[in-house]
Amino acid sequence: MSSSSRGQILSELPNHVDAVIYELDMNCPQNIKKKLLALGFISGTNIRIIHRTPLGCPMEIQLDGCHRFFLRRSEAAYIKILSPLDWECESGK
Repeated sequence: MSSSSRGQILSELPNHVDAVIYELDMNCPQNIKKKLLALGFISGTNIRIIHRTPLGCPMEIQLDGCHRFFLRRSEAAYIKILSPLDWECESGK
């Protein structure tokens, strides 16, 4: 998984690759942030992209191995992720 200053954005994650949510981007609009938090997109949650439609939007997302949602690519771009190993190092586990 490539990384920028702090992780990668979910919309760039390849299908079927495990990651962990690091944080929501500080530029995320409040209405989208509320929606994502209410659905369980919080720091430390395991996440993976299960499927993308042919044009890449929407994408099917799986949280913690069981809950599935569809997100627009524009919404997924606000979710910062880390690899599971980077998350362990970052969180001090």
